[in-house]
Amino acid sequence: MPSTREPPLTPILTQSQISPSGREADPDQRHTQPAMRQGVSAGAQASPLLAFSPSLSPHHQSPVSYMDPCCPEFLPSQSWSHDPGLLEEPPLTRADLHEALRNLPTRGFFDSMISRMEKMQRHCLEEVHHTMEQVGSLERQTAAHDTRLDQLEQRVTAQQQMIRSLTLEHDDLENRGRHNNLRVRGLPENEEGRDLGSIITTIFNEVLGDPPDTPIELERVHRALGPKPTDPDYPRDVVCRIYHYCTKEHLMRCAREKGRLVHGEVAIQILPVLSARTLQMRRVLRPLLDEIRECDASYIWGFPFI
Repeated sequence: MPSTREPPLTPILTQSQISPSGREADPDQRHTQPAMRQGVSAGAQASPLLAFSPSLSPHHQSPVSYMDPCCPEFLPSQSWSHDPGLLEEPPLTRADLHEALRNLPTRGFFDSMISRMEKMQRHCLEEVHHTMEQVGSLERQTAAHDTRLDQLEQRVTAQQQMIRSLTLEHDDLENRGRHNNLRVRGLPENEEGRDLGSIITTIFNEVLGDPPDTPIELERVHRALGPKPTDPDYPRDVVCRIYHYCTKEHLMRCAREKGRLVHGEVAIQILPVLSARTLQMRRVLRPLLDEIRECDASYIWGFPFI
């Protein structure tokens, strides 16, 4: 009868029996253990330091492992006793399983959790619905405000145009009411000893080139409103109104042709009387008018710069 003798088992190397270069350590310093057969327990399969011997054939596999603590041939290695990572966890007992089962949540717990979640869901839905109603109300109010603002903007634009039209009309009426007025600037205040009307008539006749005693119809002649200045070098203007508009225009034309006017030893100016807004607009155009005069170009004021 043939021999059923098993082939020798290949020893298993532990972590301490392998050198850093990958070769086996010194035989005198290593401790060998019989190779475990195929079918080791679950604890032995989880250890990375345990392996099956390649010399075992399927014919000689056995469900018993020499590394199983229940095996009488189990002898712990000296290197394993010094490695705490190789110690296996204690197996679970029936009491541990009963304790784990008792700690599992019950159906009542899940029912209460579901009830709470449904309550929270209903509350969230109510909040969302309320928020959507508020957002819708705000959108309607915003749309109404936008419509109102558009209407107000249109009204403001129309009022601005109306105010501008009324302002221009007022300036035109004010300037037309002063068409016959002239302003004489530079006449000293000490000339008040004589009749102011006769002084203005003499000045106008000098500008027109007529005899000094030529009569000129003047409706009124007076100084500009305001207190008498303390500095005699800055006298108040003399405002006069000529009865005939053609006489006033002829006088202005002659004054422009003469250029610089002198009465006695004082330089004077003859200017038209205009509204404050018209004078302000002329001041804005003064730099442009200076350039026009430098080019010896002629210009004439039109509406509303009368």
